Amino acid sequence: MDWQIIGPIGTLSMLLSLAALAAWLIYWARPKRWLANLGLVLALAACFTAQMHSSRYVSRIDVDPAARIAEMKARQQAKEQALIDSRSDEVAQIRFAEDGQGEFLDTAGMDETDLKYLQAITESDEPEWKKNKKQRGSSAAADDSLESMIGGGEVDAGGGADVTELEAEQPAEPILLEEASVMLANQIDSWNLKLTTMLLWIALAILVADYLRRANLYREASWPLPLPSAWLNACNRLPVVHQRPQDPRRSMPGELKWLTLRGDAFIYFTDQAEPAQQVADALAGLQRWPYRLDLLRVQADDASLSDAFVFEALWYGRSSFIVDAPERSHQLLDQCIERLKKRRETKACTAQSVHLVWDLATPLPENTLQQFRKYAEPAGFSLFINSSRPS
Repeated sequence: MDWQIIGPIGTLSMLLSLAALAAWLIYWARPKRWLANLGLVLALAACFTAQMHSSRYVSRIDVDPAARIAEMKARQQAKEQALIDSRSDEVAQIRFAEDGQGEFLDTAGMDETDLKYLQAITESDEPEWKKNKKQRGSSAAADDSLESMIGGGEVDAGGGADVTELEAEQPAEPILLEEASVMLANQIDSWNLKLTTMLLWIALAILVADYLRRANLYREASWPLPLPSAWLNACNRLPVVHQRPQDPRRSMPGELKWLTLRGDAFIYFTDQAEPAQQVADALAGLQRWPYRLDLLRVQADDASLSDAFVFEALWYGRSSFIVDAPERSHQLLDQCIERLKKRRETKACTAQSVHLVWDLATPLPENTLQQFRKYAEPAGFSLFINSSRPS
């Protein structure tokens, strides 16, 4: 095998492709975010080096003229030999000392068609330098006039060519190979370009799948995007009851901002006015374009915001709420469970997830949690309990 078929850049491109495949195999066994990112980087590098190999190396590969000339001569000799063998019994096998190669045939025994064919073969076998020599020899006599001697016939059109520009425009030195090797190099280059392009699309698909896989995992989720909840739940379903860890990733206002950026609605239950105000101040920037969050604060004796209104606004994702009264918080939670029970009969489900964030010092009873798990999971509701707050 001729190792000039694949240059060093092409070899590097293939090694990068193999490394990307190895990273994805490891990711399949142990899904990690850095492995998906590494696969994307390796696929990008493989695609870039494949394009460079094709444009800067394979484009320089050409058929070796010496091998082509030798092949043409062999074909010509084979044709001549075939003609000689077919007419060997009709011509005289006489060769004189002054005859060159192929001149011993007695053309007197040939008809006009055979003579033209033999002449064409003989002329085609004549090298180019000999033809050029004949043309130079048949040129007109040299001009020995005085004007020719002093260079009067020469015209300087532009003061001569710029040597620097000519040297800069010199093409790269070609790589001469046999015709079979040239065809193989082009075929390998085509396969490499298609493979690296396919690997790049696979890397993007794995990156998207990895993002969807981590979206509902508290510790592994990355930057939130307003994607349909059905996509996220298809990879990892959102926990129905989720305890906020003792060492949370974000503050409570940051948690609610994260949920809003996901495109989800929430209702924040608390028994203190200060945390409620901190959440309202932190989410004030999301109430403008392009987010346009509609954040409403529910008071204990606010009759304008009924339990039915709050539930329907949460169900259709029109508004999010802050409740800083413990009595109203328990009342709204019980009403949500009752209404979810009715929605389960019709198998209704929200388009986007709805989060009930419980940030009260008094823990919820186990009976309430069991009922919530039973009726909230099919509907797309989730209960996020702040267990890091001391009782």
